[in-house]
Amino acid sequence: MKYTKLKAALSIILFATIFSAISVTSSANSDTTSVNTNKDYVVDEADLLTDTEESELESKIVSFVKTYEADIVIVTENSIGNKTATEFADDYFDYNGYGQGSSDDGILFLISMENRDWAISTKGYSIQVFTDSRQETMVDEMISDLSGGNYYDAFNTFINNCDYYYDVEYSSPGGQNYTPFNIVTIGICLLIGFLLALIPLIGMFAQLKPVHSATGALNYEKNGSRQMTVTRDRFIRHHITKVPIPKNDDHGGSSTHTSSSGSSHGGSSGHF
Repeated sequence: MKYTKLKAALSIILFATIFSAISVTSSANSDTTSVNTNKDYVVDEADLLTDTEESELESKIVSFVKTYEADIVIVTENSIGNKTATEFADDYFDYNGYGQGSSDDGILFLISMENRDWAISTKGYSIQVFTDSRQETMVDEMISDLSGGNYYDAFNTFINNCDYYYDVEYSSPGGQNYTPFNIVTIGICLLIGFLLALIPLIGMFAQLKPVHSATGALNYEKNGSRQMTVTRDRFIRHHITKVPIPKNDDHGGSSTHTSSSGSSHGGSSGHF
């Protein structure tokens, strides 16, 4: 009877713990998706994309924004006037309400058809993610499509690379944590595992019969079970293999500048 009551009590505790875990996880998920996606992330002023292509790119970007809480913006223009590509990209990001969080995290990719300019502008945490070296790699993977007029493919590659580098940065030691309650959730999961392991253990303990301790070791030995075998180890030769430890992959840093709004931006520019 006592065991039945104990089992019932543990079951109630287990149910309450699981319910708490679900509540905390739901709260964490709702917080990570509370981002502002009411923006145009693909602004095709040069009319380089079809409506379907533009819609597909928008959808991919919104998914990225909800996952990483950072904006990706793609802007095409026929002309950018007297501004440089970098100045235009920075100002477009700053003065059109882009960026997520208190530091306006995000990245913008601009192409201007007049002089076939391109520019990348980063802000907030994205400055750290998209280092100069990574930007160079991203452009290298797009430049042939840009030059060949395959703009949808180029922009799709850009978004995929943004997703890849953010994923690398978030999963690396010291990366920004975008799940606020992950420590709490881990603790709850450990507690659930402990309770699940505790229930069968209590059942096994309840079935154990009391015994008295023996005073001699011979009481625990089965007759005829002890056999002594003499063995010798001979050290003949040795061989040492040295394996070099690879160095950490260093992606370098990000050069920054100040935009007309007084904000700090990273980025790069060139021609296609």
